[in-house]
Amino acid sequence: MIGLPTPSLPERHTALLSRWERWRNELLAGRGWISLVPMLLMGVLLIAGSSPNFFFQYSDVSRYRCYAFAFWQGGTYPGDPSCSFLAAWADSAPLHTLPLEYPLLALIPFSLTLLAPSVWFQVGFAIWMVLLAAGLYWYLGRVGPRGASLAFAAYLVLGCWATAAGRFDLVPAAFTLFCLVAGVRGRFAWAYVLLALAVMFKLYPLPLLLPLFLAEQRASPEPLLHWQRLVGLGAFALTCAVVFAAALLVDVQGALSPLGYFAYRPIQIESAPASLMWALSFLGWPICTAYQFGSLNIYDRVLGGCSSDAGPPPGPLTNMLSILFLGLLLAGLLLIAWMQWRGKLTLPQAFVLVLLVVVLTGKVFSPQYFIWLAPLVAYVMGLDWVWFACWCVISLLTTVIYPFLYGPPGAITQAPARIAFFPTIALRNLLLALAVVAYLFNVGHVRRRIERAVIRSAVPGKSTGAREGLRR
Repeated sequence: MIGLPTPSLPERHTALLSRWERWRNELLAGRGWISLVPMLLMGVLLIAGSSPNFFFQYSDVSRYRCYAFAFWQGGTYPGDPSCSFLAAWADSAPLHTLPLEYPLLALIPFSLTLLAPSVWFQVGFAIWMVLLAAGLYWYLGRVGPRGASLAFAAYLVLGCWATAAGRFDLVPAAFTLFCLVAGVRGRFAWAYVLLALAVMFKLYPLPLLLPLFLAEQRASPEPLLHWQRLVGLGAFALTCAVVFAAALLVDVQGALSPLGYFAYRPIQIESAPASLMWALSFLGWPICTAYQFGSLNIYDRVLGGCSSDAGPPPGPLTNMLSILFLGLLLAGLLLIAWMQWRGKLTLPQAFVLVLLVVVLTGKVFSPQYFIWLAPLVAYVMGLDWVWFACWCVISLLTTVIYPFLYGPPGAITQAPARIAFFPTIALRNLLLALAVVAYLFNVGHVRRRIERAVIRSAVPGKSTGAREGLRR
C-alpha cells in the first residue's frame, strides 16, 4: 500500500504560518471562535473586579435595588438598612417613586436586581452587565474597524475593571454607540430616537445632540430652511417628551429631581477642577474634603467650614473654578461644532470629542465615566497603536485611583490621606487633557493618521456605508 506523500518542512511551516495569520485576522476582526477568548477573559475579569461589592451592603447595585423595589412595590426594601435613604422619599404605593438622580428609563436596568434571589442580586446584576459587554464586543466586531472589539475589551478591563459590572452605565453607552452607527450610515431618524433613549437612561449624552444635528444638516439635500431638516430633531424631542410625561404622571418631584441633583453637585475629587484646587493648595489656598451627593468632594475651607448641606458649597475658589470650567465646556462645544460644520471633523470624531470635553471639563469625574467612552473610542479609533497605548495608560491610572487608592469600601473619606492619591489623579487628568488637546487640534496630524489607519483596516464584508461614514 502506497501512503500519501508527507508534506515537506517548508510546506508545514507555511501551513502553520497561514493558520496563525488566519487566527490573528479573526481575532482583530472580532470573528470566529478565537475571538471568544478575549471576550470570555473580559467577562471573567469584570466579574472579579466587581466581586468585592458582592459583600458590601451599601453599593451602587444595592441603591439600584432600593429604587426598583420602591417603584414596583412601594416603600423601602424590608429589613435592608441600605435603603434607609429612601425612607423620606419613597411613596408607600407602587408605581409612585422615581430615582432621585436618574431619569425614568433607568428603572429598567435597576429592575434586573429583583430577578435574582435577594442574596445573589449583586451577582445577578453583574452577570447582566457582563452579557451586555459581550454583546457590545460582538457588535463592534461587526460594525467597527479592525481591532475595535479588542480595543473595547482592553479599555473596559483596564479603565472600568471595578465599575463596568457594578454600574448600569453600559446601558446608555450601548444606546450612544447604536446612535453613532445609525448616524454614520445616514439613518438619522433612528439615530435621534436612540440618542433620546440614551438620554432618558442617563442625562450625559445630551450634548451629543449638537454633532448629530450638524451631521444631518450637512448631509441633507433639502434647502436650508426646509421643514424636513427638523424631522429628526422633532423625533428626539417627541421621544424625550413622551418619556418625561410618563415620569411626571408617576412622580412629579422625582421626574424633576435629576436636574436639581446635578445643579447642586459640588466639585468631585477626581475632576480636573479638583486637581487644580489641589495644585493651588501648595500656594496657600486652604482646601478640605467631605463626602456628599454620593461622592468624595473638594471644597474651600472658609471660616472653618467644609461643606454645606443646603445649596452650593461655600468658597470663592470653588465658585470661580465652576464658572471657569463651564466656560471651557461651552467654548469646547462651540469649537467642535464650528470645526464639524466646516468639514474638519467627521461625525464619529465630533462624537468622541464632545464626550471627552464634557468629561474633562465637568465638575464631576466618576470612575464609571470611562464606561461611556470605551465603546465610542474603540469604534472611532480602532486599534491605532499610538492612541491605544495612550488610552490604556489613562485607563489604567483610573483603575489605580479606584478601587485601589480609595481603599476598602467604607473608607472613602480616608483616601485623601494617601500620599499617591492626589498626584495620581492629577497625572491622569493631565494625560487626558493632553490627549484631548492633541486630538482636537490635530497635533502631529493625529486625526488624519488615525482616520487613514481605520480606513485601511476596514474589515472586508462590512457595509460600504459604514466605511464611508468613518470618512465623513
